[in-house]
Amino acid sequence: MVNHRILFTFFLTFLLLSFPVFAQENEVQVKKSTERVLIEGKVYFIHLVKKGETVYSICKAYYISPKTLSRENPAIIVGLQPGQVLKIPESSDVEGFTPDMNGFILHKVEDGETFYSISRRYNISIKEIEEMNPDLDLNDIPTETVIKIPRIDFQPEKQDFPVSDKKYLFYRVEYKDTYYSLSKKFGISIRKLKRANEDKKDGLQLGDVIRIPRTPKTEVLLAAKPDTITVVHVEMKDTVCEHKPLVYFNNSVKVAMLLPFYLDENIKREIVDSSRTDQYGNTIRKVTVRDENWIYNKSLRFIEFYEGALLALEDIKNRGMAVELYVFDTDQDSRKVENIARSRVLEDMDLIIGPVYSMNLSIISDYLSNKNIPIVSPFVQKDELLWANSSLFEANPSNSVEDAVLSGIVATDYNKNIVLVHAGDTIEREKVNKFKRALMDSLRQYGPLDDVNLKEVYYSENRARRDTINEIKDALLENEANSIVVISERETFVSEVLAKIFSLSKEYDLKVFGFPEWQQFRNIQLEYFHNMDLFILTPYFLDYNRNDVVDILKRYREKFSTEPASNSFAWIGYDIMYYFLSGIGTYGNEFMDCFPTYKAKYLITDLRFKKLGFGSGAINQKLFLLQYTKDFREVEVPFPPRPEIDRYRFFFDEY
Repeated sequence: MVNHRILFTFFLTFLLLSFPVFAQENEVQVKKSTERVLIEGKVYFIHLVKKGETVYSICKAYYISPKTLSRENPAIIVGLQPGQVLKIPESSDVEGFTPDMNGFILHKVEDGETFYSISRRYNISIKEIEEMNPDLDLNDIPTETVIKIPRIDFQPEKQDFPVSDKKYLFYRVEYKDTYYSLSKKFGISIRKLKRANEDKKDGLQLGDVIRIPRTPKTEVLLAAKPDTITVVHVEMKDTVCEHKPLVYFNNSVKVAMLLPFYLDENIKREIVDSSRTDQYGNTIRKVTVRDENWIYNKSLRFIEFYEGALLALEDIKNRGMAVELYVFDTDQDSRKVENIARSRVLEDMDLIIGPVYSMNLSIISDYLSNKNIPIVSPFVQKDELLWANSSLFEANPSNSVEDAVLSGIVATDYNKNIVLVHAGDTIEREKVNKFKRALMDSLRQYGPLDDVNLKEVYYSENRARRDTINEIKDALLENEANSIVVISERETFVSEVLAKIFSLSKEYDLKVFGFPEWQQFRNIQLEYFHNMDLFILTPYFLDYNRNDVVDILKRYREKFSTEPASNSFAWIGYDIMYYFLSGIGTYGNEFMDCFPTYKAKYLITDLRFKKLGFGSGAINQKLFLLQYTKDFREVEVPFPPRPEIDRYRFFFDEY
């Protein structure tokens, strides 16, 4: 009997290879508005943004610089939206846009360069390059071709804030800012900063505007003249997002999946071996026909992702939703992805899943940054991409999310002996430093760091056994609880350290915390995990005792004549497809406003998205805490409760 999956693969090959290519639409020409208004004694054009217009094309029509447009319309920093109203000064300034030689530079295309890489190099969009070079075929650009690149100094200006408050100045939170770093920067205690910003219940978020107590030092650092202050009024949608589970959906949606199936490789059913020669030196060509069940290795996990998504589609369709599914084979080829983006077929989608590689994801996100279409990244973990597209979702929690959650868990043991173990080398220095900063911030919630028993061990088996700096045993306390965090993702290092800790586990009261990557280790002894209190934070947990998991296993086996492993992408494909389509089915066009409170059923990953800040995309914040038990099970355990804080411990902190 022919394997059902093989039949599916060849059907998918036919489907993708025969998918129509859509011609690119003509670029929208910006028509200069004739409507003028008087605002504070200054004449402005009122321009209504239309679909397809860009910052560059609008500036070209009105002969102004992007810098001026940004200053007059701060909201464009997060992207243009069709229907958005812009105010544009009637008279151009000295920074005005001029479409002559001063308006562009020349670039010679080098071997291996693509329009995507060039656009990234000059910090412009591919559309702007197309506008400057209308006679070029972007699908076929010979090496050493000279092209025009718009000369644009488009740097969003730093926003100032109202300073009418005599008690406070205002500051926008930047990347890596914490209460601790700001207290050092402005010379103000953490307690005073938190008092001034009591509304920030969830801590500081990138892009937040916070109050800074006015002092001579902060006035110098945050000096602002009243006549240069820009007050930005943001109109917020009054949307009620009450979760009302619906039995039946009446939506009709279009979904695109962009996955690397490597179909060209799967079509090759013969292997030609030319490695041997005869006695005369002539090449012997040996042709071997592949087994009928053979699938290209790189394709397999993404086929499983697709298969899981198909099962979710069945469940969604059974609830009444009509779904049109468009599937694209991207390989790992950025040119393929650029062609898909330029075809504009994605602009008609209601949901886009993929691409899975960061370079290709950047291309799609850049093209669709103004379309308000949910784009889901199943695996990429890059916070910077989220700031480029407010409709981008990252389903896999980033390292910064992992550090924040794990450090918060460890910090609940602030009254115990906390030991950090790492190699002390340059290989993972950045990871170690980021986790240490996150832990310091978490520990400060419970009191001064001087009160915390925190030790750091630079561990190496190559050093002297009784070297007190490098020995774990010397960092542990007898007859007291010890919490150990091994800050590493390297299997060989973690294996060595756990072997040492395991040998000490009968002498000391200890528990060990690890990272999600540890679940992928294949050569480590399982007794190290299960015979001491080991906890791992992970975005994925599959419980085979659940009825819905057993049901999916049965359906998967019947449909594809195989069974997904516990680490198969099939589970993730199901969860992502079901979460977003059920969310769109529940909220319709309001889903983009309501997803922060939406919860859906899941199999392996519980998706709980949160934006990094105003104007950013969203990232999954949900992680499971797993404990490895002595009966060789992995059990989900609740996060430890936050201890009651002795407020009097903070009394002297501000002095």
